[in-house]
Amino acid sequence: MNRDNFAKVLKETIISGDVEADKLPKLVYPIRQAIEEIMPSKLFRYRAVNDNNIEALKSDSVYTVTADNFNDPYDSLFQYNLDEISSIIMSTANVDFMSAMQTVLQRDAVQKELTKFFPTGEFVKVKENLLNIDLSSNTDSMETQLKSMATFIILFIKEIAPEVNTQIRNSVSYACFSENVDSITMWSHYANNHTGFALGYTKEALSFNKMNTIHCGLFPVIYDSIRYNGSSLFAWAIYNIFGIHMIEIDKLANIKVGLYKSTDWSYEKEWRLIHTLPTSQCGKSSISPVEMIPSEIYYGARIKAEDKTKLHKIAVRKGLIEYEMYVDNASSQYTMQFKRLK
Repeated sequence: MNRDNFAKVLKETIISGDVEADKLPKLVYPIRQAIEEIMPSKLFRYRAVNDNNIEALKSDSVYTVTADNFNDPYDSLFQYNLDEISSIIMSTANVDFMSAMQTVLQRDAVQKELTKFFPTGEFVKVKENLLNIDLSSNTDSMETQLKSMATFIILFIKEIAPEVNTQIRNSVSYACFSENVDSITMWSHYANNHTGFALGYTKEALSFNKMNTIHCGLFPVIYDSIRYNGSSLFAWAIYNIFGIHMIEIDKLANIKVGLYKSTDWSYEKEWRLIHTLPTSQCGKSSISPVEMIPSEIYYGARIKAEDKTKLHKIAVRKGLIEYEMYVDNASSQYTMQFKRLK
């Protein structure tokens, strides 16, 4: 079992939104089994030295954050094709569908939701144009009327698409781990140019009792040259905004979106703690804590003496095994070395 095998298992596991809760454990078992087989004995979390990270260390807290805080602009953004969606709407425009849309647009809740996406008042104008189209007449101009209404609906969707994507992106939060603690690049990117620290977590510490795959789980990132296609997830979100409640096609879709990354990032060998947010927080940039207890701490090769002293006191109090990173001038490899401190 490797990451490619895991990706295949994840892709093949589709859980409908109407599945009963007692059936979920059996449905997610293949994913849990695959994760168990490929999870390393340890994972590492790189940190900069600052007040927030020191307090998190003291309280054994791992903070999950939404992907808009990450350095990859593609992170947790899925692929969808608005031109294809527009073509479908134009080709399926009929009186029954458009009449249903007129009814939906008159609902107070839908109007309130859509107004969020049109803060300067465009929604009122477009809504009036849609509601003023007479679908009861059986005239030669009906086809033109339908196409006109379809055009307005497409305008709606194109206007709200970026915000819908953001809402889906921010419906989950993440904490990032790596299989490696000796990466020069990782220490540079995530531990403030080697002046920070890294925490080591055992496999046992990572398998805590809140892990249930659907709402809080640890997963290996899938590195691929092809982005995750979230068209069905996007359509589901659009329908819900319009007040047309559809059953989720796949309850794991939000999780899958956050696991696909470009092969450019494969050197990170990343694992992600994924935490789905409560409905009240979805769509907002958010930070949520999860309790996880480290067993080791690694001091960066360029860490300041005062920062190292501060962290050492915490490490002693918590019983952490301490290591320090260093550059081995005798080595021919571009790899950070580490040694245990007594």
